[in-house]
Order: sequence, then structure tokens, then C-alpha cells
Amino acid sequence: MPAPPPALSPDEATLQRGYNALHTARTGSDLTARLYALAMGDAYPTEIAPTSSCDWPLVATLIDRLRLQPGQTLPPSPNSTASCTPAHASS
Repeated sequence: MPAPPPALSPDEATLQRGYNALHTARTGSDLTARLYALAMGDAYPTEIAPTSSCDWPLVATLIDRLRLQPGQTLPPSPNSTASCTPAHASS
């Protein structure tokens, strides 16, 4: 069993609360995703529903470095309900 993570400093705890509040607020709207998609055009990978400025070149790099095969997926993180599949990525 891995050791528990070290306790956060007061500054780290403040940053964590802000980060969590920002991403919690973003779940109620698709505005950020629509803005990224509009700005990136065809480079925006709508098929994987990113929550950031992730684009197809970055997805291709991740697939290459992780050595994912078509149809293979990454498991979701323990705090997420999403997964990433490289089926549509192109290098």
C-alpha cells in the first residue's frame, strides 16, 4: 500500500481550493469547451471531450509516448468519470 501524500502547506491548500472551485464551476457550462473549439477549429479533439486547450497534435504525442494502440483506452483517474481513447487521433 503506498504511503499517504504529505500534508499540504497553507499556500498549497489555498491553491488546491481555488483549482477545485474553478473546475467545479466549469462543470456547469460548456462555454470553455466551446471557446477552445472555436479558437482551435479542426485541431480541437471534440471526440475526447478535453477540459483544457488539448489539441490533436498533443493527443498524438501522448498516444505515441504512451504507446497506445487503436481502440486502447486510458483508465479514468480515481477522481474522474472520463477516459481517453486514441481511436480518432492522427499523427
